[in-house]
Amino acid sequence: MNRDDLAQAIIDLEGERVSPLQDAQLAYELGHRVKPLIDRLVYEPPSRSGSRTRGRGMEDRAVQRKRATRRSPSFDKPAPELTALADIDKARWIFMERFIPLDTVQNILQCAFTPEERDVHHQALERFLARLFLLSDVASALEAGDLPALQKMFASTLLLFRHAQLGDGSGGQLPCTLAHLRLRFSDYFYRRRNMPNWYETQPFYTAPLPQSRWVLCDIDYLNCTLRQPQRRLSAYAQTWSLSAEASTQKTALEDIYDRIVCGEALGEHLFEQNCNSCTTTSYQKGRGAAYQVYTVQKDQKIAIHGKVGLPHWRTSRRLWPGVFPTLIP
Repeated sequence: MNRDDLAQAIIDLEGERVSPLQDAQLAYELGHRVKPLIDRLVYEPPSRSGSRTRGRGMEDRAVQRKRATRRSPSFDKPAPELTALADIDKARWIFMERFIPLDTVQNILQCAFTPEERDVHHQALERFLARLFLLSDVASALEAGDLPALQKMFASTLLLFRHAQLGDGSGGQLPCTLAHLRLRFSDYFYRRRNMPNWYETQPFYTAPLPQSRWVLCDIDYLNCTLRQPQRRLSAYAQTWSLSAEASTQKTALEDIYDRIVCGEALGEHLFEQNCNSCTTTSYQKGRGAAYQVYTVQKDQKIAIHGKVGLPHWRTSRRLWPGVFPTLIP
C-alpha cells in the first residue's frame, strides 16, 4: 500500500467509512496483528482520563458485577522440586487458581460426591494429567524443572471438571442441563417477564451433559472470521502436537457450564470477551437449514442466540465469531 492509499484508509477509518479488504490473506494477517491491541484495550484498567469517569456509572451500581479481569497466579510458598511431586500436585503449581478441584465443583453444584465417586474422578484426573504431561514440550519443561515455563505454557488455560449432575437442594441429584443451570444460577441469565426465552422450547434446553470428565479449556478464543471453526481447532491441536480430535468445539451446555463454574470458582468471568462463541449445538426452524447456537457474555449475563452460519463482526456490535477450544489429550 502506498503512502496516499494509506492516508486515505486512515481518513476513512476516522470517518467510519469502512470498506472490506479484497485481499483475504492481508485481512487475516491484519486481524491477528490488531487483536492483541484490542484485547489490551478491553482488559486494561481505566486510565486517569475520561475513561475512569465513564466507568463510574458501573461502579455505582447497587450490586457490583464480577469483573472480567485476569489476575496473575500467585503462591506464597517457595517452588518445590517438580520431579518429586505427584501429577496432581504438579498441576496445582502449574495452574494455580485456574485448577478448579473437585471440592470446589462440589460446592458450586451442591452435589456431594461419595467416596467411591471421588476415587473414580481422582483416577480420571491422574490419567488425564499423565497424558497431558507426556506432550513433548511439557515433558521437556517438567524434566528440566522449569516451573515458570510451564506456567507460561498453560497461562491461558483452565483445568476443570464437568460434572453430569447437579444437586437438587435436598440431597438428591438432577441431570446437568441448560434448564437446571438456569434455575440454579439465575444471575447469569437475562430474565423475561411476559414470555419465555426462545430457547426454552428447543430440545437442547433440556438435553443433559452426556458424561462427567476433566477438560482443559482455553480462555482465549480462536477467531473464525476467515477460517471455519474446525480448521482453527485443527491448527490449535497441532500447536500442542496432538491430533485434530484432541481439540473439540463446545456445545452450548458445555460453554455455559464452563462460564458459570469459572465465574463462581474464581470470581472472574474469563470467558467474557468480545466474542460470539460458536457452539456445535443446532436446531431446526421448519425444513430450512439448521441454525447454529452461539453465546455472548456481558456484565456476567449470558445471552443465547441462533443463526444460520457464523455471526459476523459489525461496527455496531463489535464481537468476533470464534470458538473457545477444549483440549482432551
